[in-house]
Amino acid sequence: PPNLEDVFKEEILVHQQPWELHAIPVDWLRHFQKKTLELWAPSEYGKSSFIANGIDKNKIHVFPHGVFVEKFNLTLSPFPLNTNKTFKFLSIGGEVSRKGFDVLIHTYNARFSSKDDVTLIIHSIYGDSSEDVLREFKKNPSSPEVIILRHQMTDMDMIRLYKSVDVYVASYRGEGFGISTLEAMAAGLPPIVTKYGPALDFCPDECAYYIDAKVTECFRNPCGKMSVFGSKTAIQSMWAEPNNQSLSQNMYRAYTNRTELRRKSQICRKHAEYYTWDKVADKIFKRLSQITH
Repeated sequence: PPNLEDVFKEEILVHQQPWELHAIPVDWLRHFQKKTLELWAPSEYGKSSFIANGIDKNKIHVFPHGVFVEKFNLTLSPFPLNTNKTFKFLSIGGEVSRKGFDVLIHTYNARFSSKDDVTLIIHSIYGDSSEDVLREFKKNPSSPEVIILRHQMTDMDMIRLYKSVDVYVASYRGEGFGISTLEAMAAGLPPIVTKYGPALDFCPDECAYYIDAKVTECFRNPCGKMSVFGSKTAIQSMWAEPNNQSLSQNMYRAYTNRTELRRKSQICRKHAEYYTWDKVADKIFKRLSQITH
């Protein structure tokens, strides 16, 4: 949650806030409206959500997150993965409903089998366990391979992991920005990503495989009726439900059409260079200079 404390009179308060569920708590809303000079969102989606909550559009500015592209250009040894499969999907994030791992796992299981030369690698260090799903996988010898990584990893090991797989999957329902998707692009991984939210800002069609999705009201944890994380909201929380068939088709398309995959890989890597932290920082410093002089 954001820091809602007051600042001294001689100070200027600029608040940067990613958000993924459209509706914000009313105490945040009051703070952003009355206490902040500017509210910065990392995406146009975030900006539109804040405006929908009633915040003055003139005080909202968009500054995306960035990636250290140069680190992804290093020559590193592959991350050790316990698999004989050669084609690898990767997904990173907490095992929470908005990340859509339930959609991903069930779709993957329906599309592929143990006979396919494919594995799904999930790196998750928080959220509900997937052990029940994994047990079901293990009961069925025809289920495709899944590898779950639950331990903290260094930045370099994460980069090694990105560079050891073929495709990144982000079948989210709601996302604040999607830094792992941008990092995947820097590693040359085309993302299979929900066609909703922040990804629309930085994932061009030529790079991404977009998952069709339907925008719906969110009543599933952490959302409630006119509430989020147990706090009252001024509008109803929203997210998008990824289409299973679209996800399935895109996963199979990436798996079978390696020529297109390689082409998308080159485009993704090149496009990520527009989002280096140096370039983002230049824009931020320019804006800070404007509002402090």
